[in-house]
Amino acid sequence: MATISLYLDKEVPDELKAIFIEYAHRHLARYGCEVSRDRRYVCPDCGKPVKDLDAVRKRLDAKKDFITCQECGEKVPLMDFIERRLKSDPVVRKVIMVNATTKGIRDIFVATAFSCAWLKCLADANGVIIR
Repeated sequence: MATISLYLDKEVPDELKAIFIEYAHRHLARYGCEVSRDRRYVCPDCGKPVKDLDAVRKRLDAKKDFITCQECGEKVPLMDFIERRLKSDPVVRKVIMVNATTKGIRDIFVATAFSCAWLKCLADANGVIIR
């Protein structure tokens, strides 16, 4: 089992976070074996991260919508904007659109990388330095 962590700057809009998280999840589910998602939560009052991920999982399994901050004792919502958006159709549609677009971008990237590698080989063979 492998773990991948996604960290997004707090300045990134929540809508974009939701789209990116869902895109990464779907990509891994498509090309990986078994994928599960563990969110990391931060207290909106004191800014400290919730460290007990097992407690988060148990609260979510029990259908609870918050966990108590271990630092300041305030409620940390588990069903925040991002979680609500991840369950919505508009996010899924945007991810599907991104998937279709990225295939074209990936094809261009591969062609560009191949062209650069070919030019470098050609330059090396002729003693030319490319900068």
